[in-house]
Amino acid sequence: FKNINPGGNGVLYNRSTLVYNNLCFLNGGQGIHCYRANRVSVVNNTCYKNMKSFDFGGEVSLSESQDCYVYNNILFARDGKNVALEFDSTGTYWNFNVMHNGPLFNVTPFRQTIYSNPNFRFGTLRLRADSPAVNSAFTTPVYPFDIDGFERTIGGALDMGAAEYTPGFDD
Repeated sequence: FKNINPGGNGVLYNRSTLVYNNLCFLNGGQGIHCYRANRVSVVNNTCYKNMKSFDFGGEVSLSESQDCYVYNNILFARDGKNVALEFDSTGTYWNFNVMHNGPLFNVTPFRQTIYSNPNFRFGTLRLRADSPAVNSAFTTPVYPFDIDGFERTIGGALDMGAAEYTPGFDD
């Protein structure tokens, strides 16, 4: 999304990209990777134990990117891997995320980042009532529904991750 190739017309890509409501789990590489991208918003995703085959990366990675926003996500790293990575990027915003089980590589999150186990329901990537991601997300939803089609504001404030906490749903 930068148009830096020598054969291009030299006009910068001036649109925004939204990566929203994704469930990325047990992948060989990164959960979500923005490479040479401008104005990408990574919002309300759940990334769980990716990076099986790679050492350089994270559940969410920004590489050679500019003006990217990463918020309202749940990032749960595989043992010994980065939970988040930023490389040669500028103007980034990491905030209102739950990050667990791994170090940050060159990422400077804002103070509303939660470093805690997201407390998933047993055998699922759905939130328990005691999850720190419940009612902790930033502002109004980008899109009014979660990955399952439930409204984003069930019971009040927004939740982090791809799925809103839903009382009674597969308890």
